[in-house]
Amino acid sequence: MKLIQEAPGVIHRAERKRDERSRSGGVCGGPAADGGDAHHRLWNRGVGIIQLTGGFSLFGGGGYGRFIGIFAATLGAIESLFAIGGPHPWWALGIFVVSLWVLHGLIVYNEDFAAQT
Repeated sequence: MKLIQEAPGVIHRAERKRDERSRSGGVCGGPAADGGDAHHRLWNRGVGIIQLTGGFSLFGGGGYGRFIGIFAATLGAIESLFAIGGPHPWWALGIFVVSLWVLHGLIVYNEDFAAQT
């Protein structure tokens, strides 16, 4: 039986799918769904901890939480606008609307909370 050699540059379907999955990572080409490298995992945990402390501060009525919320919602809105041209435009548009809703709530309803105290 004779083995068939492939021409150089031929990409198998499985390799092409793997390359597509690795390129469809997180925000701004970040780590893929498998977790990525240690640097990205550490960065994501750090951002998550900052947002978690901001959430607790926001429930307590602190200005730190309001600042973190406005900053995160602004970044989320900007990132979702960039993602509208991607593979899931309706999802990106939905995230944009939710980010604007959060921004509205943090900016407008904070004045009501300050008046009550």
